[in-house]
Amino acid sequence: MRKIFCVLFVLTCAVWGVNAQEHGRGFADTVDLTHLEPAWTSIGMEPRGTYLDWRLNGGVNYMSPIENQGTTGTCWCFAATHQLESMIKIDQYPPMFSDDFSEDAIHDCMDPMPGGGGNFWMSGGYFSSAGPVLESCQGWSPSIVNCMVCAQQNYRMRKLITIDNSTASIKTALANGPVLTSMDSTGGTAQDFDAYDGTFVLTNGSPSGTDHAVLIVGYHEGTADPGYLAGDYWICKNSWGTGWGASGYFYIAYGAANIGSNCAQVVEWGDAPVSPLRSLIFEDQNGCDGQFSVGSYNTAYIIQRLVPDRNGEIESIQWANIGNNFSYEIRIYRNFSGSSPSNLVYTFNHPSAEPYGGYLTHDLTSSVSVTSGTPIYVAIKLNNPTGTNFPIDLTGPYSGYAYISLSSISSGYQNMSSVGLGRDFSVRAMIYNPNALVPASGPIALVIMLAAFGAFFIWRRK
Repeated sequence: MRKIFCVLFVLTCAVWGVNAQEHGRGFADTVDLTHLEPAWTSIGMEPRGTYLDWRLNGGVNYMSPIENQGTTGTCWCFAATHQLESMIKIDQYPPMFSDDFSEDAIHDCMDPMPGGGGNFWMSGGYFSSAGPVLESCQGWSPSIVNCMVCAQQNYRMRKLITIDNSTASIKTALANGPVLTSMDSTGGTAQDFDAYDGTFVLTNGSPSGTDHAVLIVGYHEGTADPGYLAGDYWICKNSWGTGWGASGYFYIAYGAANIGSNCAQVVEWGDAPVSPLRSLIFEDQNGCDGQFSVGSYNTAYIIQRLVPDRNGEIESIQWANIGNNFSYEIRIYRNFSGSSPSNLVYTFNHPSAEPYGGYLTHDLTSSVSVTSGTPIYVAIKLNNPTGTNFPIDLTGPYSGYAYISLSSISSGYQNMSSVGLGRDFSVRAMIYNPNALVPASGPIALVIMLAAFGAFFIWRRK
């Protein structure tokens, strides 16, 4: 049997409240995306004109209010939350959406360490499993508080895409809505980023990696237009309050301070898991928060055992992939023994290359029933055409039932612990049971019927 050697890229987090600067940062760069190439297909219309600005696009402001993270390492929570809020507003044009989602719920409910740094893979894992909750239920606090029990909103994430760090690709994504990114905010600009006042365009300094997550909300090119500075630059939203920068925003030259690194965008969302009708089963507690490699291989086959918490049917499978322009295959088995799965009940081959990596959701094309407490084994072909890294959950605890093969999707598997890397994969399954409601009569029955109808979902797609 071929021996698999894994190289683990360890998560490094900013320490809570310990910053040499007066403002918090907190981006943890745990997944390398520098290998990404431009996607073969576009997610939206090609940008045209000298500028695009979602603060005032067609006379409409699609941005949620500027907020302040203080000195905490939670920039990634604010950037991710603000991006989702804006995408929903754009999708609901004319924008009727005015909800304020809770950043606090992300860092208090799913951080690997209290107040530690994070990235869009971790916020995406949270939006996929729990879905956003309202600020009115769990308001912002700079200190760690208990994770509140809040009503889930109908915007659970289904798809988050990664975007390569090129001006053309980011501009194309911006035609669809704001883009998450990271930058070096401590030495990456030639000017003092902490003291920025919004009256000029920031230029490149001596960047080294990235430490701060922000939101690109537009761009400008060429000579000055009314209300805009001259130059080619990104228009970005920060989370340091309205007293910083240009009322909370800043302008930065293309490529300066490593801006454009780790770009991502939530492009599809849907209903939250509604108990007792639906549940999402998974072992990756914080989603994909790290990566591993298997020598020079750019294709690996993985299996993740999942245990349903109810009877029902598998509605969808969600997984993470770091590459782009990749092919994939999904299979579901009922059994696993030795090094091979058995009793295949579902298979799907993607008919063409998937242009964007990130978190993806596949809606099953045929019915697969499950029984509470009886495991299923989800096998996925991971492919990274231009790199050799694959996503993994570093947080744990490890379930003990994740497997990897370099030879075939149907055989040659080894337990991840046996190759020196006891970690789970970012593979999740949505279980749906329309008959899970408890029988009732009178007014109670009416309330339950209304809840059941409310659980049915019209997918919101871009």
